[in-house]
Order: sequence, then C-alpha cells, then structure tokens
Amino acid sequence: DSGVTIHALDFGGKRDPLAPLRLRRLVREQDYGVVHAHGRREDLALVTGCAGLGGVDLVTTLHDRVNMLPSGERSASIFDRVYLRLLPRFDRVLAVSRATLEDYIKLSGDRRPSNTAVTNGSDLTRLAGLRADPTFRRRHGIDPSALLLVLVARVRGGDFGKKGHMRL
Repeated sequence: DSGVTIHALDFGGKRDPLAPLRLRRLVREQDYGVVHAHGRREDLALVTGCAGLGGVDLVTTLHDRVNMLPSGERSASIFDRVYLRLLPRFDRVLAVSRATLEDYIKLSGDRRPSNTAVTNGSDLTRLAGLRADPTFRRRHGIDPSALLLVLVARVRGGDFGKKGHMRL
C-alpha cells in the first residue's frame, strides 16, 4: 500500500459536458492542493472545471509539441489553436523535452519560470558491461565508440518531430 488514494473519474469523451463539474466537486471534497492532468481532454476538463478554485495549483504535462502534426509540420486545426490558448491558465506547464517546452513558449509567449522541461533519465550504470550484437553498429553505419541509448516512448511513424526528439 503506497498511501496514495486513486479516484477514477471516467470521462465520456467529447459528449460529456459534466466531466469538468464532477472533477471540480471531487477536488473540492478532497481539498487537493495540486491537480495534475496528462492529456488534452483531461486538461480541458481540469481548466474549465477547476480554474479559479482557491488553494489549488493546476499542472499539466505536455507529452507532444503543441500544434504539431506527427510529421513535424504545424497543425492549423481550430482545436490546436484553442488548446494553445488554454495552457497558460495552468499554474505550471511541464514538458517532456526541451524542444517541447521551447515550442510551447514560442507559440504561447508563456515565459513563466514555473514552466519547465522534465526529461526522463536513465541510470546507465545498470547497463555497464552489457554488450550488444557486434554486427549492429556495422550494419547501421554507427561508429564503434558511439554511445547508444534506447528511447521507450509512444513514437509512431513520423512522431519524432511532434515529440521533439532527434532521430538517432
């Protein structure tokens, strides 16, 4: 038992206008100090339901670059433009990469110091002594002395541009 209580709040998709109100009621009943959302639908419910509640910090994590298609091209959709205007209503915006944060700041002008990039780290000491297939580097034209890292993330097709990761 971690001591953390999880409250499942089912969102019924785009046709669930009461989700923000259910979330607001839960936040008030539980007297939360911080509420953290991890997706566009959840961000919308959190901001529309809980903005203005005193004593509650609203935080979101950007997992993708804002207004970016999987190909790395800019999106012109109205939803993406509205979403970009919604994000500064959070008390803090976290981004999964420096490129994602810089993209958000450039597009929104939101330069608050509370916004930050929080990148995942890997403990490489656990990998010391492991050896990969010796033909891998040769087959892919990789220098034998280059450090290789593995990225575990939702990267589909051309999502490298959208995520803000560089191709290895």
